[in-house]
Amino acid sequence: MEPQESGTLDSILCTEMTEAVRPCKVWNFDRSVKKSVTASTLQELIEKGCSKLALNPTSRLRVVLEEDGTEVDEEEYFSLLPMNTTFLFLQNNEQWQPGGGGDSRDEPDTSVTTGLEKDDLTSLIASLKCDLANIMTFSLEQLQQLVDHDTSKLAELMGQAERYTRAVQAACQRHLDEHAQTNEVADLLKLYHRARSSSGSPMEKKRKVDQSL
Repeated sequence: MEPQESGTLDSILCTEMTEAVRPCKVWNFDRSVKKSVTASTLQELIEKGCSKLALNPTSRLRVVLEEDGTEVDEEEYFSLLPMNTTFLFLQNNEQWQPGGGGDSRDEPDTSVTTGLEKDDLTSLIASLKCDLANIMTFSLEQLQQLVDHDTSKLAELMGQAERYTRAVQAACQRHLDEHAQTNEVADLLKLYHRARSSSGSPMEKKRKVDQSL
């Protein structure tokens, strides 16, 4: 007799497809304090990030990508960034600098990372049993590990029917596929964002041409 499924496949996919809320990493300008938050909008990221990093939300604040310093100031751009993107919060005259390693206080949000520090399969399954929505916080490597694992053995470990387990693996694969597509779109948008910032708006260009005549 197959183990009883703990919910319909519709509810599984509905939970899995709740992509509005995404896990993010927020660091202060010198990367000495690192936190994890979940946010569905750029504004929510700023509010939660300031709270976690003990920053004044009323001061002049810029949010940039940790990897290259690209400023994130549009909701549309934020919505296209992959899960677990790392952001630096810069205040006043603080400037982005390339990361140089060194010690830092990594203090993750336990609501996001509990049970996910280890990449072993046992921890991943325990996290899924606790809350299927945790699938959204898994790294690409963890998602791939679940996809690659034998379905029948995974079903046995999860205590679920194979049909349920296949749906979980399909959800993991969709996240992997969508991450690849999102990265492509984000790269194009990043190039557009930089080009627009460096060249100025069409109205500014027109004024410059008019002034030169």
